[in-house]
Amino acid sequence: MDSKTFGNVHNAVLLKQGFLLGIQQNLETTSLSYIYGLLCQEKIVKEKLDHVLHYQYLFWKEMAKMLWFKDGNRNTAFFHVVVKRRNNSSEIHRLWIDNEVT
Repeated sequence: MDSKTFGNVHNAVLLKQGFLLGIQQNLETTSLSYIYGLLCQEKIVKEKLDHVLHYQYLFWKEMAKMLWFKDGNRNTAFFHVVVKRRNNSSEIHRLWIDNEVT
């Protein structure tokens, strides 16, 4: 996990949120002649914010996998119980086909 993969996604989120907040504050005080331009800017910044929020989600998802892998190797009894429970819960116990249990 490094900045080459995700860049500094946390700073990017804060930056986009700041831009969005500034645009929204300007919308409250701007005359009607400039509102269309600000609304267009707001839409673009929201799309960019959604994009970096997705990357932040992927970052934390990957970090969780790494921590799980690291902690799972340290505490093998706990790791195997959780994995076994997860495998048991993913089994198909009954299958309904045309309102009949098979």
